[in-house]
Amino acid sequence: EGLLKECRNKTKRMLVEKMGREAVELGHGEVTITGVEENTLIASLCDLLERIWSHGLQVKQGKSALWSHLLHYQETKEKKEAVLGSSTGIIQDLERRKFDGLAMPPLKISLTQDMRHIQNIGEIKTDVGKARAWVRLSMEKKLLSSHIKQLLSDHELTKKLYKRYAFLRCDDEKEQFLYHLLSFNAVDYFCFTNVFTTI
Repeated sequence: EGLLKECRNKTKRMLVEKMGREAVELGHGEVTITGVEENTLIASLCDLLERIWSHGLQVKQGKSALWSHLLHYQETKEKKEAVLGSSTGIIQDLERRKFDGLAMPPLKISLTQDMRHIQNIGEIKTDVGKARAWVRLSMEKKLLSSHIKQLLSDHELTKKLYKRYAFLRCDDEKEQFLYHLLSFNAVDYFCFTNVFTTI
């Protein structure tokens, strides 16, 4: 209950700050936001996500509960893909041929692809840093809610990693949490590009 309330308040504050003049017109008071303050708000959101992912954890693995869960998910996905490997290659080749000469195939939205992108950035050394970079990239791409929904859709993995009372295993709280994160899609964040300028 407390984590959900904090999530609601944090997302509201971040949206109001980001919307600036529009928020003032909607009656939310005088608002100005600087790059430093936006960075602070995003760091605060990352801290909240870490607390949510740490709540009811069976066994803490590494410094970042969120990144650890993401790594478990990636490992599970890659094992499934390896088993399905040869048959999906044929299907992908057929799909690719449909688009030859006409247009580019649509970009695939992939949680694991975004993880690999973060893993390939040499300047990010820690698990906490990787989790924060992944959150920033997901926010910038307006995929944070959808990526987290996909991550939590692996119910077997979530049951394995979390105790029954954990926030991430409570369906009502989880749905409300995802709804709050979805509200970030209403504004543009450049929190990944602005921080990782050398990439």
